[in-house]
Amino acid sequence: MLKNWINIFIYQIKHSKLFTALNILGLSIGISGLIFALLYWNDEHSYNAWNPEKDKVYQVLAQLSDMPVTANNPVRLKPHLENDPNVEAVVYADEWYQKDKVVYNGQKEFVDKIVNAEKDFFSLFPFEFIYGNAKSAIKDENSIAISEKLAERFFGNKNPIGKQIKCLDATFTISGVYRIPGNSSIAPNIVINHMKDLADPDKNPGLFVLKVLVKLKDPSKVESTRKMLDKVFYDEVIVRTAKQAGFTPAEMVKKMGSFKVLMEPLSSARLHSVTDGYPEGRGNYQFLVIMACLSVLILILSIVNYINLATANSIKRAKEVGVRKVLGASKKQIVWQFIFETVLMTAFSVLLALMIVEIALPYYNSFLEKN
Repeated sequence: MLKNWINIFIYQIKHSKLFTALNILGLSIGISGLIFALLYWNDEHSYNAWNPEKDKVYQVLAQLSDMPVTANNPVRLKPHLENDPNVEAVVYADEWYQKDKVVYNGQKEFVDKIVNAEKDFFSLFPFEFIYGNAKSAIKDENSIAISEKLAERFFGNKNPIGKQIKCLDATFTISGVYRIPGNSSIAPNIVINHMKDLADPDKNPGLFVLKVLVKLKDPSKVESTRKMLDKVFYDEVIVRTAKQAGFTPAEMVKKMGSFKVLMEPLSSARLHSVTDGYPEGRGNYQFLVIMACLSVLILILSIVNYINLATANSIKRAKEVGVRKVLGASKKQIVWQFIFETVLMTAFSVLLALMIVEIALPYYNSFLEKN
């Protein structure tokens, strides 16, 4: 019986080539659209998913009245954060990605994504270390940690620990080589720790100067930390500036505006950030949802198109069904035969959709600026 169904299916394909092509092509376009949307959805939601600390890591953001939210903060917040019992670690960082020429043994290459941060950076972003370890990777200003890909470019498969390279007008000793396990809001090629002077309030007294990342012991108490920082901004900025200018704090608030502190969790920063606080940028959640909805709509239209074409074709096969009944075929057998043909048609559509995805994926990645 199965062999007979296959023979009938092949016969129908040969005698209804246009119908078969339209059905398979229509379904494959709908399926491939859904696959592309799922790939994009999964990629965006995979950011920081590998990071076990993502729910504890927060970035301090500040907003002055109705001005845009900024990720830059004053250095004078640091002692207050370190004294907060709910704060496990504080990391100040310079303007995220820098670019410079890296020199080793006569080999020169321009390298981007250079991050300058304090020594606890890897406790917030625990990359997988191939050589060295997170604690000693950037323990001082002479140490440097490099990515696995950069290590391969300069040293091949050799262990580069202890080798010296020149970068940013300084000579560093390689203390660690790391691998980033997945999509990350910070994905540096190089991490250094030249923060001693930058993180000194006396040497860097500016208001919006450095990025601040904190790791909390209990994320449920984040609001208490945020309120503490609100008060620090008021005391350290409003009150101090008012005193210097000869105004009362209330008068300074009217002239200058008031500060509002936001604590943005790393776990939702990629798609729900209120600003571009991380160097890898933020995803467009609205575009993501629209794309997902459109792909589902296209698939539904493809299915409706298939049903319409199948219904139109069934009229042509009425004579065939009548002959089969006369020859003794039951209604159940005829129904299962049509289901079998639908399954085969769907299977061919899925295969074609996978081929379309495989061929179009490089162009899709280029359009979305993905890898």
